[in-house]
Amino acid sequence: MEIREAVFDDWEKLLEWVNSPESLSNKKLTVQTILESDHKRWLESVLGTDNIHLFMILDQDQPVGQMRFQEQGQQSASFVIDIYIEQVFRGRDLAFKALTAGMQRLRKLHAPSALIFVAVVKTTNTASLSLFRKLDFILDKEDADFSTLKTYG
Repeated sequence: MEIREAVFDDWEKLLEWVNSPESLSNKKLTVQTILESDHKRWLESVLGTDNIHLFMILDQDQPVGQMRFQEQGQQSASFVIDIYIEQVFRGRDLAFKALTAGMQRLRKLHAPSALIFVAVVKTTNTASLSLFRKLDFILDKEDADFSTLKTYG
């Protein structure tokens, strides 16, 4: 498993993943299919900013997923995480390895003492909840539909 920064040529695979029914069913904000033109516009803006880090997750040089760290807030380096692994590649610890590598990259760019990583997970998505707990995320808040977990540094 390895990660690399996403490039514009990844647009088609990223669009396929974000529009997959299982991905849409677990999202808090994106609940409808995204149009190709909107997706390309969004990707161009993401690739041109310093506050969003978008990575492709590869297994044996094949793209199997994506993860995004999107900075929020102004007083500390707080990053909301979005991760997706294709269903056929799940259960092989790829998400754990990818998140570990991605968080390590951000630690090199920011003072670890100021870093906060945030995951907003659908409460019925037990696999993702387990993943983030395995990464030492702790429950910050919870409502009927979503749990917010955090870890520091």
